[in-house]
Amino acid sequence: MGGVKLVDNQLTTFRIESRHPQWRLWGMILVWLLLVMFGVERYLHWYTLTQVIPEYTEVDEFGVVHQSTDFTCVPAAFTTLLRQQGVEAEQRSVTAALGTTVFGTYPWMIPRVGRQFGYQVTQEKLDFAALCATEDPLLLHNHFTEGFHVSYVPPGRLSPDLARRLFGGKSGPFLPVMDPVDGLVLMDEAGFVDYFDSGGKKSVYRFRSTGQAPRPLNIDAVLLSGRIPLIKVEGWELHQ
Repeated sequence: MGGVKLVDNQLTTFRIESRHPQWRLWGMILVWLLLVMFGVERYLHWYTLTQVIPEYTEVDEFGVVHQSTDFTCVPAAFTTLLRQQGVEAEQRSVTAALGTTVFGTYPWMIPRVGRQFGYQVTQEKLDFAALCATEDPLLLHNHFTEGFHVSYVPPGRLSPDLARRLFGGKSGPFLPVMDPVDGLVLMDEAGFVDYFDSGGKKSVYRFRSTGQAPRPLNIDAVLLSGRIPLIKVEGWELHQ
């Protein structure tokens, strides 16, 4: 009985002529590609540390570590957090621990490196009121149209009396943000929306230490130190 060929399969197949099984050849190619990717990432990390990140850490008079490149906001904010909590840290060593390259920092490295410094790090979403009420150090991870940016939100309050004196009778709350680009910034809720391009809840990394209590930022002392004009204030005109 004669047969009928219903389908003429002329699709091109990716077959490598070899005496080895095809699965083994493709497996070897996959391993080779992974090794190349790993090598490139290690090279970029080495290049970032040795050729891009300066040895010194630039810190302003408010204790804010300023990022040394466009892609090191995470190491800079992380270093600010550690220094504010009494840990001696340099931006270059934190950059090395985070595995930062010219493409930035992988978000999952933040909790991992936090554990190395004795912190339990959890990711949460907090609105303006919850951020103002925090008693733990936070890294705020904000998404913009062109990318993302990380800042340090310290535990600490601006006293209502001082707020009324400075901000035309308004008692707050005002959120302190230690930004690796802009330095120390105070903002009310309207300024918060303007500064971060949106309101609502923001993604944060909460740092909890079992070894010591969080060190709050004494905002009143900073403002009364006579350096008020150097502080950016979002949402209100500063009265002196």
